[in-house]
Amino acid sequence: MASLGSLPPASLWELWIGEFLLGRPLDQGEERLYDFIRGPLGGTMAGYYVLQTAIVAVPLRRGERWAWWAVLGGVGVWFLVDSAVSLAHGAVFNVLRVNLFALVVTVVPLLLLRPGLQEGGKAGGPAGPAPP
Repeated sequence: MASLGSLPPASLWELWIGEFLLGRPLDQGEERLYDFIRGPLGGTMAGYYVLQTAIVAVPLRRGERWAWWAVLGGVGVWFLVDSAVSLAHGAVFNVLRVNLFALVVTVVPLLLLRPGLQEGGKAGGPAGPAPP
């Protein structure tokens, strides 16, 4: 988002938001503001996904139940807040075109992992080599 946001598929969101807010594509001045906003937004998104990857790669891979709940909670809070604000502003496109897709590709694999977690917080069976 921060560095490649002007390339497809991320650039589609710029078109959608321009059409939604203004009824037209963004002009040059508006694109400059949007380019700036992509920096903090992209940095926040990158940090979130680095953290999610670390949680999945180490504690969740080990079968630690708290890690499963942490990933589910993070995705759930994001989805609820982002979708509620989008809907409150009438930006249904954001929920339908972005949020629902992201929710499905995150939660479905997460749900498939849940049966491998045991009450003690450890997965049943081998989890592969332990991370360093």
